[in-house]
Amino acid sequence: MPDEKRLLDLGGGPNWDSHWGEKDAWVAQAMEALHFVHLARKFPQKQFFVFDFGIPTDYSKKLQKELPNLRFCIGFLTPQDCLPFQDESFDSVEMNFIYTPFSIQDEWYKRFDGFGRSIVTYLRALMESSRILKSKGTLIIRERR
Repeated sequence: MPDEKRLLDLGGGPNWDSHWGEKDAWVAQAMEALHFVHLARKFPQKQFFVFDFGIPTDYSKKLQKELPNLRFCIGFLTPQDCLPFQDESFDSVEMNFIYTPFSIQDEWYKRFDGFGRSIVTYLRALMESSRILKSKGTLIIRERR
């Protein structure tokens, strides 16, 4: 990460559902535990972006005030969509546990229509990552077994 200045965590939210509300202590703990929140504190000279559909707005606003180098982008990525970022605008893109739901037969994952719905959506995430990465950029993919 020494030369990287703009980093994106694609699907890096806390697995939160807006129907749960934002009053729980769980929301604060989950948001504070996000990988990019830790990195934004550790590397204030770098810009960190988290793109996900499950980001609690009140708490994300609080964190963005505290950490001006951290941005939360709420949205979905479907096979027809593009990420809301310019071409070659990131030094690094991380995708953590996005493909995993395809191999899990869990009803919880079946509720979502963003990431985790189809292999086509996963391939779209890879294509979009390629588009927004700079020419010498890094793509990091982490999955569960």
